[in-house]
Amino acid sequence: MAADHVIDYIGGSDEDVAHLRLMLRKLRGRLRRTWEMGAEIHADLVLVDRASVAGEAAHQRTLERGVACAEIWREGDPLPADRYLPLPLREDDLVALLDGFDPGSIIAPVPLISHGADFFVMDIGDDAGLQVDPNLLSAVPDGDLGAGAWQRGAAAQDLDHDALFRRDPMADDVRMLVPDSLGNAALEEREGRPTARSRARSETRRETTFEAEEPGGAGIADPVAVPQAFQGGGPWPLRDYLRHPILAAPARLELMGLPPLVLDPKQESYDSPAPLPELELYCLQSLKRSDWQPLSSAEIADLHAAGTLRPWRRLLWMDRLLTSDGRLEPQFDRAGTFWITRWLDIIHDYPHHARIASAMMQPRRLHEIAEAAKATMTEVFDSVNAFHAIGDLRWEAKPRGEPRSA
Repeated sequence: MAADHVIDYIGGSDEDVAHLRLMLRKLRGRLRRTWEMGAEIHADLVLVDRASVAGEAAHQRTLERGVACAEIWREGDPLPADRYLPLPLREDDLVALLDGFDPGSIIAPVPLISHGADFFVMDIGDDAGLQVDPNLLSAVPDGDLGAGAWQRGAAAQDLDHDALFRRDPMADDVRMLVPDSLGNAALEEREGRPTARSRARSETRRETTFEAEEPGGAGIADPVAVPQAFQGGGPWPLRDYLRHPILAAPARLELMGLPPLVLDPKQESYDSPAPLPELELYCLQSLKRSDWQPLSSAEIADLHAAGTLRPWRRLLWMDRLLTSDGRLEPQFDRAGTFWITRWLDIIHDYPHHARIASAMMQPRRLHEIAEAAKATMTEVFDSVNAFHAIGDLRWEAKPRGEPRSA
């Protein structure tokens, strides 16, 4: 189902944008009209953070285009004259802003006035005109204010104009390009594979590098085994932590008051007291390596004894569902036949998408899946991409010469 209105958030942090997107999904039942995130050019309401350069520029564009605008307001700042949304984002404030939005109200665009050829001399004054040095008038025959009136005397003719374009002989000197000492603010960054010295230093700071004291302890994967692209501190999306050996042992993640999430890379499983929808924000932001807290040996033993671990293919499925944006991946034939090879237990987390999965247990065309599950084609595309991400999707292209179904 298409949304009634589109909102865009410009100038905010990635976390705030992801939080707003998640809140719009959660508040669909409370809002009088449906809203979705979209591009500024299609937005009915533009939310801007004028504390940033991008937000201030977007605010000016809304005034010129006559688009409704709401500003981000922080406690202690002056209240905006028009619509605003306080930080941190809260559901009640967002509902009040969106339900109070009048789609019929159009802001009159700011008129763009052309000043013509006089624009560059407007500040000189209308009556005063250009002031000419009286001493120069005597050098002009008959008071003719020609080109000679703009000369600044004989001294101007003696200037070495070529010196303005002559290169400084010291400009390329290595002593001028490379400082002979590092400043106090210089930082050292380790690159490449660990050396004997770096390993010895890391032994003395084991608590900050998260290196394991024993094979079963919590830690970060050996840098030698980690791909070069993931040997820094991040940030990376959650799917990278699931697909690459960044973590060597179980670690806990808990950010911004969200439910805790524990990953066990050896068993490719996760644990959390919350259902999948409450973990969505973890998939919509990038996570630093330092955000993960290692588990002690006792905590790992308790985790395995509790028997609450679930396969993290559920997280990969949810991640692709949220980032698919309703577009079918280009390698698929829209007229082909699709089905899944095994069931994914999502009925309590995403009951609507569970109906789509149930319809995909047997080979069907995309429109047949949508009809059987009473879903939109966009939701079917998202589900197809999500099951493809965890390797459970099978499909066949439409044979050549077969007529397309209506």
